[in-house]
Amino acid sequence: MHADHRRYLGEIGEKQAAEYLKEKGHFILATNFTTRLGEIDIVTKSGEDLVFVEVRTALSDKYGPPQYSITAAKKQRIRKVARLYMSRRAKDVSCRFDVITLTGDWNDFRINHIPGAF
Repeated sequence: MHADHRRYLGEIGEKQAAEYLKEKGHFILATNFTTRLGEIDIVTKSGEDLVFVEVRTALSDKYGPPQYSITAAKKQRIRKVARLYMSRRAKDVSCRFDVITLTGDWNDFRINHIPGAF
């Protein structure tokens, strides 16, 4: 798949994931929170928890479930960016790291929400 298609697919997935989270009662605080350390796709507030969400979108699970593509190094970068976010904006709150995967085709994705994924 061409890089532009992958980027577009990722944008679609992130938008659908944000809508899904809103429907589930999350308040979206940030999307694509980016620092020199890395990026977090979506930051939400759910109850008292701050939730950092990594979104993975795939047209199939031919190579395994999309969440398996999140490497240990990626998780470590997300944690570092989350610490930075919290130091700037949300001190003294509990947090968790969720993953949302979307698989299917361009018009019909199945959403899988994995709270506390890592």
